[in-house]
Amino acid sequence: MTKTDDSILTILKRYVVPALGCTEPVSIALAAAAAARALGCPPESMTLTLDRYILRNAIAVGVPGTDSRGVAVAAALGAFAGDPDRALMVIEGADPRDVARAKKFAHEKRITIAVKENAPGIYIKVEITGGGHTASAAIEGTHEHLVAVERNGDVLFVDEAAGSQEDAWFESFSDLTIADAERFARSVPLSDIEYMAQGLELTARARDVGLEHKAGLGYATDLTALCSGGFIVGNVIARARVDAAAASGARMAGLAVPVLSSFGSGNQGIVINAAVGSVARELGYIDASPPPDGGEESNGTDSSDRVIIKPEYREIVVRSLALAHIVTGITKVYTGILSPYCEAAVTTAGAASAGCVFLMNGTPGQMANAFQLTVAATEGVFCDGAKESCALKTSMGAGAAVENAYLSMKDNAAPRGMGIVGDDFLGTLRNFRRLAKEIRLDDVILKMLMERDNGPDRD
Repeated sequence: MTKTDDSILTILKRYVVPALGCTEPVSIALAAAAAARALGCPPESMTLTLDRYILRNAIAVGVPGTDSRGVAVAAALGAFAGDPDRALMVIEGADPRDVARAKKFAHEKRITIAVKENAPGIYIKVEITGGGHTASAAIEGTHEHLVAVERNGDVLFVDEAAGSQEDAWFESFSDLTIADAERFARSVPLSDIEYMAQGLELTARARDVGLEHKAGLGYATDLTALCSGGFIVGNVIARARVDAAAASGARMAGLAVPVLSSFGSGNQGIVINAAVGSVARELGYIDASPPPDGGEESNGTDSSDRVIIKPEYREIVVRSLALAHIVTGITKVYTGILSPYCEAAVTTAGAASAGCVFLMNGTPGQMANAFQLTVAATEGVFCDGAKESCALKTSMGAGAAVENAYLSMKDNAAPRGMGIVGDDFLGTLRNFRRLAKEIRLDDVILKMLMERDNGPDRD
């Protein structure tokens, strides 16, 4: 492996990780947990300062294990029950007493929330008071990157390399093409990326829980019924859509289902695994997975043990997943970790489509075509915060990824230089960067969300 390959692998291992719950409220919980540990006594009040993207995505989404939603409950649960050493799994294992304390704390309006204007990227600062002491913790750059912890004004921890991790990622991925990603995915030692297969199992478990609870507005359950009733074809595209919708719906409803996240988003990981997994099942590379036909296998029982990759195909499946995650990372260099787009439905769906083409032994040119086709179809989808209806968008993204992968294998391609679709993969990403950086859509969306809820939390 080259030095560049080593850098790519390091970044993948950092940004393709398990996460419990929507990453934005969980990231807030992580900062709160670190601050509470530093405080060393029961919290009495808390102040949160958040960038607008974090607030937008945390304002109305379910917090795992609480039957509640929003910023305040997430922060309080992190403070009362979080383990900051567990990164994005920080609140796993919180018991009912912790949840009750957190909800009471939030309902007593002990938490103040402010927006950090002009934050260059992800920014979370949690300040806690209690017992005559104060403590704070800050996250910047990425969802799990703690950069500073203080107690009574004394610095307990500071990351001297704050900002350098994101810079290193951007440097390693900047100007990478899909051909570069394909070369890496084929050459990296399989043992280094084997863990990515876990994403298929976690997505299947999340899907099962989502179907059982009719999460995500019941969209996946009703989509399954439509397949069974013959209203839509229960094919490889429909399977990807059902898997994505059910898994995303479970996460957005706050059900306790971890998934393998991709570059800061569990829904992005779901789209990759739902799309690549569906094509792998269609090709016969995976044994017995429940079809969206309304049969007994899609009734919400735990079927994750049936996500068994046949040994002779394990390598191509794992490498396909890696390709999709790498391409997702490349897109983030241009759009940022968080952006005005629903990236699960747009750029990550394009990356998943490229992964599906890889799985079918397509060429790098066909992978690039699949990406271009997918973003041409979904480019106008923006993010209006994390919530149950994200199930519809992730479903659309996963379905578009599969459909356009098959179209690309027939050498179909999006017209070059039309609209925001550029002449090539990087040209398209440069256009997305202009839109992500120059429009102020989030100002309007965040104002609407806060006006609707009369504040940044609701239950």
